[in-house]
Amino acid sequence: MRKLFLLILLTATALLAGACTLVISGDGLTIEHYKGTWEETYAFSSGAVTVQGGNGSITVETWDKEEVLVQAHWTARTESYQFAPLVEQEGDSLSFAAPWNNELRGVTWILKVPPGLSVTARTSNGRVNILGGEFGNVTVETSNGRVTVEGSGKGLLTINTSNGGVTVREWNGETDITTSNGAITAFLGKITDGNYRLSSSNGTLRVFVDRDSAFALTASTSNGRINSDLTGAWSQMPTGSSYTGTYNGGGALLNLHTSNSSIFLLTQ
Repeated sequence: MRKLFLLILLTATALLAGACTLVISGDGLTIEHYKGTWEETYAFSSGAVTVQGGNGSITVETWDKEEVLVQAHWTARTESYQFAPLVEQEGDSLSFAAPWNNELRGVTWILKVPPGLSVTARTSNGRVNILGGEFGNVTVETSNGRVTVEGSGKGLLTINTSNGGVTVREWNGETDITTSNGAITAFLGKITDGNYRLSSSNGTLRVFVDRDSAFALTASTSNGRINSDLTGAWSQMPTGSSYTGTYNGGGALLNLHTSNSSIFLLTQ
């Protein structure tokens, strides 16, 4: 028993020296993999930024500097692993991608960008956060993760997630939002022109707009109802599970769809 204890102690010392975390529980030893951080700054103040992940979250936030700060918090299988992202900068385009190899287990990306940039964020397994204001076009794609947009922008907001809810606050541009399994909550402000599409296969839709908005509404749900508390002039009040009509004479095009829940159109 004393030899076994000594062996465990020596193993723990070696692992901790290599930046691993050793957890001793009732079931034995659990070893977390090696971790590190990569960081770089790029002179880039206009154009489009793309970040491509695999396993891990992505956060993009605006700040008041005319440069892009990138941090990658990575997890690897081996102590000797050296993280080397794929970086391309050409003209008005700047992109970052995680390298694909067996040693890398996951990467969490954090970007700080100047206002006005267009952003594309893609990850297979992880949530995506877009924070701040004055974005251009924003595109978000994730297979398994929640998407949160707590920032303003006047461009097109495109979101596609297979398994996760979506929350959008204070977006001033057009939207194309799709999730297969999750609710969508969107604060769109005053909409009078443009196209706004929000669709979920299995989730409630809650869309908040200014009461002075003007739009044509197409809404449908297979198992639920369409509800509204907007007090402006409807061509006919939204009821039932399918609706086509106008609010305040029409203007923007608002398309709402869900299969297995209800739709709520509410005053912002």
